[in-house]
Amino acid sequence: MFLTSTFQKISAIRPLGSNEQMFWLLHRACPGHFSLAIKIDGNIGLSEFQRALNQMQQRHPLLRARIAVNAIGHPWFVEDRNIEKIPLRHVQRQGEQHWQQEVEYELSQPLRASRSPLIRAVLVHAPCVSEIILTCHHAIADGISSTYLIRDILRTLSNPESQLCALPIPLSLEENLPMGILDKFRKNLTHDHNTSFIDSDESEDKPHNFEDYICTSACSLSKEMTAQLISRCRHEQTSVHCAICASFLLTINAQDRTKPTASLLICGTAVDLRRYLKKVDIRDVGVYSFALISSHMIGKRTNFWDLARSLKYQLNE
Repeated sequence: MFLTSTFQKISAIRPLGSNEQMFWLLHRACPGHFSLAIKIDGNIGLSEFQRALNQMQQRHPLLRARIAVNAIGHPWFVEDRNIEKIPLRHVQRQGEQHWQQEVEYELSQPLRASRSPLIRAVLVHAPCVSEIILTCHHAIADGISSTYLIRDILRTLSNPESQLCALPIPLSLEENLPMGILDKFRKNLTHDHNTSFIDSDESEDKPHNFEDYICTSACSLSKEMTAQLISRCRHEQTSVHCAICASFLLTINAQDRTKPTASLLICGTAVDLRRYLKKVDIRDVGVYSFALISSHMIGKRTNFWDLARSLKYQLNE
């Protein structure tokens, strides 16, 4: 229950689930918003794109929300009476790699949970080809739900006369997982997060100065190389995901020459839980993933495929 002077100005949506609460708390210590970019052939009008964003905001409840702490210290998704539109920034496209600079900029800019909406957009525009960039607070969306949001936007742009129906408020992970699955995550899925250290929303205004550390680089594998990688991973009894993680871990370890002969590195893997949920609409914008953590002692003699197999084993466990 909200016992504040702004009670008449806001509408409570629902309390945050533990996964959402975790991202909300982590965001205060280290910004964790993320960006998704897609390239589109053809001319996209700025007003048409803004209209599509407005429709998405009416369709998805969490795109109208911000996060507020109630009288007893629990965070809730709330909706203000006067909802701000999804912010849209428009820039002229300077080349094929220009969108990467805009993603870096978006990730370096704060996204306050106490101000709605918890999403913003960029149109990197040229007459024949453009990039759309969406930046979301992780408490309202994961990567997969963002791709569904992009799909809805593209459908609206291709058929401006269409009207997508409004969706109900998405359930939290705890409300949606069967008890047997929920028990396995019981140690992590708890509402006992300590929020007492948060004095006010102003803690989100502290500068983080991450601009010098954010770097975006896009790359892709050829069809032939992808096939070779899949085949080799099967032979080595691991997965492509684990091979990619192993390559990052070894690279990170090699970059720090001040480390001792062996060091412990932690790797987080997001796992999609949608197939386990009791009730889910794949069109929902929400957080339906869970972070699994693996730990690895890595030294100069660590074998790449041994590390990839260790990742696979720990994730299976």
